[in-house]
Amino acid sequence: MNQASNLHTLSDDTSTRIFVDGFKVHSKFWSDPTVHWFLTHYHADHYTGLKKGPPRLAGINQIKGTIHCSSITKSLLETVHFDSPSNLPNIISHDLNVSYSITPSFTFKFLSANHCPGAVIILSTSSSSSTSLNLHCGDMRSSPHLISEVLAALNGRKIDKIYADTTYGIEGKSLKMPQTESVKMVNSIVKNEFETHDDSLVLLTCYNIGKEKLISSLSPFSKVYCSPPKLLMLNCLSSPHLSSCCTSDPSVRIHVIPMNVGASMHPYYVPNYRGVADYAHGMGWKGRRIVCVVGTGWAEVGRWNEKNKVCCKKVPRRMKKEEKGVMEQAEDPNDLVEVEVRLVPYSEHSSYAELCDFLRELKPVRVLPTVFGSESERRRMEKDFCRFCDKKEVGREFVKKMFGGGGKVKTKTETEEKQEEKEIEIIKVDTPPDETENENINDDSSDDNNLMTMMNMGFSKDASMSALKKRKGNVEDAVNDILNAPVKKASPGKTSPTTHTSKSTINDFFKPTKNKNKKQKKELPPTTTTTTATTTTTTTPTHQNALSLLKNPTARDIKPNSRRKGLDLPPTEFQFLVVLDYEWTCDSKASVRPHAEIIEWGCVLVDLRSRPAEIVSEFQEYVKPKYNPRLTDFCKELTAITQEQVDEGSSLETTIDNFESWLRQNGVQVDGVPLSYAVVTWSDADLGSTLPRQMMSLNIPRRDHFDRWINLKVLYERVYKKDSKGLRRCVEAIGVQFEGRAHSGLVDARNTAGIVCDMVNRQSFRFMKTTRFLEEDGTMVGSKTKKT
Repeated sequence: MNQASNLHTLSDDTSTRIFVDGFKVHSKFWSDPTVHWFLTHYHADHYTGLKKGPPRLAGINQIKGTIHCSSITKSLLETVHFDSPSNLPNIISHDLNVSYSITPSFTFKFLSANHCPGAVIILSTSSSSSTSLNLHCGDMRSSPHLISEVLAALNGRKIDKIYADTTYGIEGKSLKMPQTESVKMVNSIVKNEFETHDDSLVLLTCYNIGKEKLISSLSPFSKVYCSPPKLLMLNCLSSPHLSSCCTSDPSVRIHVIPMNVGASMHPYYVPNYRGVADYAHGMGWKGRRIVCVVGTGWAEVGRWNEKNKVCCKKVPRRMKKEEKGVMEQAEDPNDLVEVEVRLVPYSEHSSYAELCDFLRELKPVRVLPTVFGSESERRRMEKDFCRFCDKKEVGREFVKKMFGGGGKVKTKTETEEKQEEKEIEIIKVDTPPDETENENINDDSSDDNNLMTMMNMGFSKDASMSALKKRKGNVEDAVNDILNAPVKKASPGKTSPTTHTSKSTINDFFKPTKNKNKKQKKELPPTTTTTTATTTTTTTPTHQNALSLLKNPTARDIKPNSRRKGLDLPPTEFQFLVVLDYEWTCDSKASVRPHAEIIEWGCVLVDLRSRPAEIVSEFQEYVKPKYNPRLTDFCKELTAITQEQVDEGSSLETTIDNFESWLRQNGVQVDGVPLSYAVVTWSDADLGSTLPRQMMSLNIPRRDHFDRWINLKVLYERVYKKDSKGLRRCVEAIGVQFEGRAHSGLVDARNTAGIVCDMVNRQSFRFMKTTRFLEEDGTMVGSKTKKT
């Protein structure tokens, strides 16, 4: 889920705070014993902020409020998460389909989410009138059975807001295969493998909790090996069948492994042949073939995944490291193992089609996406799912917000609607429009303002005057009369007169506009002039829907946001900063052809988890250039790098692997989307042009952690209000000593880190988001330094 506070807050009563999966975004309320915390299921992106380990060590004793969850999730928290039988937070488990009350105005009911074991969706009331219904889905996989359960729990009531699981909320960018078909596909793969190969090992990638359906379905073929931590979690599920399927014996032919061992999915799918082979070797597997099944909802997305859904490669069974621990080599180049990695479309989240079916059946007033990559993506989802909302309720909500109304608008009975319709029609027929206009406008200026208000909302003048007269000038009541008025269908071949504009329904507002993405000329509506002996009146046709005050979007409004989700990620304070600086081949007389190549990779690691922030580790490695192996005299003089150093250096690919190993050794997670750390540079040239150009020329796969970074020049200008020209000058300008010789990768990284530490320790600056992002085509987007 996105870390936006409104997506984690259920109660609108400020005296009772009720949060869903919001341990991180609402961490300031940990010490408040009156706060109620709901945990929908035990997945890391939902309990984030709830630190693991014994409470006294992890600081969990700060949470004084009550945690509400299912019985399975409670067992996982007590057994796995906190790892301590005493001093636990106050955790209360609740049964499914049973109503509970926290306050007189807040009641809730847990329903099965059809996600991982213990996952629930929350149906709750959150207003003092106990009539406002919210449905918080957390993570969910919709199905006909789940829809019927929700409808039964609603008992004919309407849902105001659905906090929807929009993991696959964009059409064409998600899985399409039903879950049952995915299970059959995995079964077919395993069956075929066992029939054709006697010595193969099957690996099934899984999260800590999830994909238990796949594990259970494989029991006819073999027992499934799970690691001790995985078995501990499975025991919390209280499933006898699942327990009988799993074993701690690694000699069986099916193993469950973590997701990142089999493949990397970000920024694009890359099979991890080496990781699979190392796992099998570590488990003592002697066979010649390994099949790794990677189940993911992104398996059917894009040509790349479709083309590479089955990949196979022979790799050395064992690798050894040299004495320096820098390069890896095969122990026996002839001892190879065949590794096959297969993508399978499987997910515990709703597909786009299933999500649409879910919303179509429930017809809420509003849909709030909880998973999105950017603000523009969120707006796109809201606009798309608006077609499933209750249009009449949306219109009433609009009127209530506009006039500050309190409770719901009273729905009129059919008899009342017919009677009021007759009264309005009598007013229209018996009162000439001009006389009505003069009577209303000349009588009082407030009536004039009320009439103009309704006309600006899109109602016709006649309908507005009639309704205002009936309601004695009350605009809100007059608007509700028109909204509740039934639609009078026109006879075939006839056109409804203009006086029936008030009968238009709120659905007219939600009709799609043709050619809305094309730039159109603004046209004025045609006018009709009628001249008589005494007066001349000009009438202009008005919009025929109640919400035409909201104008059609302009070309600028619908222009797609060029920034990708790398820059639009929700703010999250980084735990580490990797301050990086390259030195590359250069010459004073001519450009280096075909391009500059990195010859020194220098970086330092800054730990932001404690204060003061400080450098905790360093990495330096010389890189041997491929196209220009001989350094120019200018390059050697500028960088103080010798020819012997680059001759003995590693290849760029090896340096990148060693750099990633260094990060892992220091506790920095580099597999997947990096949210706990960011790369910091003093300019955009290192990661914006030099590295990607060289990786492309050497056919090295892109890494996601090189696609986004913080250009410290931008933040330097914002924080210190100084010019950012020259690293040495900037360091000395803030009173920090510049150490070492300039134009050395490691030295420059150390001094850049000096600015970082000063920002954090003395300026109390928080590093929350990256400033630059690299598009797939190599275009840089984001904040730049000012031109000087």
